[in-house]
Amino acid sequence: MRIDPAHISRVLVIGLSCIGDMLLSMPGINNLKHYLPKARFTLWAGPTVVNVFKHDPMWSDLVPYDRWSPTSEFYGFKGRLRALRIMRKGHFDLVVDLRETLMPLFIGARYAPLLLLKRPFLPKTIHEAERVIQKIYALGVPIVSRSMSYYVPEEERQYAEETLLSFPQKKLVIVNPGGREHKRWPVENVIELSQRLIEKRQCLIGIMGYTEEEQTIASRIVKSLPSDYTLNLFGRVPMPRIAAILQKADLFVTNDSGPLHLASAMGTPTVAIYGPSLPDRFGPWGNRHIVLLPQLPCAPCDEGKKCLLGNRLKCLGHISVEDALQACDNLLK
Repeated sequence: MRIDPAHISRVLVIGLSCIGDMLLSMPGINNLKHYLPKARFTLWAGPTVVNVFKHDPMWSDLVPYDRWSPTSEFYGFKGRLRALRIMRKGHFDLVVDLRETLMPLFIGARYAPLLLLKRPFLPKTIHEAERVIQKIYALGVPIVSRSMSYYVPEEERQYAEETLLSFPQKKLVIVNPGGREHKRWPVENVIELSQRLIEKRQCLIGIMGYTEEEQTIASRIVKSLPSDYTLNLFGRVPMPRIAAILQKADLFVTNDSGPLHLASAMGTPTVAIYGPSLPDRFGPWGNRHIVLLPQLPCAPCDEGKKCLLGNRLKCLGHISVEDALQACDNLLK
């Protein structure tokens, strides 16, 4: 299916619930916006994603689309029907369903491509960002950029500037020790790496952590580091603020989690720690980066398969602090 820009003034994007997945979809969506600069774009996505993108002027309307909470108006089969009725009232000309369902067929749009039909024609190992780009390209949309992006309000950029004024001579390394349990590098390794970056390069170490569990981990790390070389970034810090500080950072060290893709969007050099997931498909995109993998014959692995170690929690312990330090040195140079 090829779309005609002359017939499109309203676009509905049915987005995703995971922030990282939505960020990976944005290179493709940005090309669509470039092709349809005068069209109004509406995003239906998970509440967290809507909250994260609410400042972006690209979106004329944002609708929290929570299908999984029993208290949501869109929960279950009846909730899906309710969503379709509301979407039909939007009189959209084009529907792009990143969730790859059959919903576009029932919204009444002029163009209702089923992106799931493109799946068999794309290599299984293709990166998720490129996967969405190719699906948008199949609609006849020229690809002018493959870059990730994330809109940061000016006040958050100013906040980042003011925060870092107190550390003018230090290189800023932000460390994200959080993520799903089996994707976390051991906290002892994070502490040792942070200490050695301070001793060797006098780096300022910013420690992230959003959920309560991640904040507990972050607090433990901060307590192990000298206070004049530590920047506390954990807690319920808004993502635009984290993005603004990431953009100022010299390096980001992270597990496989949503902030990794935010760093890609901000162009921050990244050391990414992988093992029980596939960096070729879900790794950093577009920024300078080094991916660290355990020295194991089974790494990286697909999470859906049986772990050969018998316990995925053991996987990332096979990445040494020395290897991580070397990767940091290579990017900091």
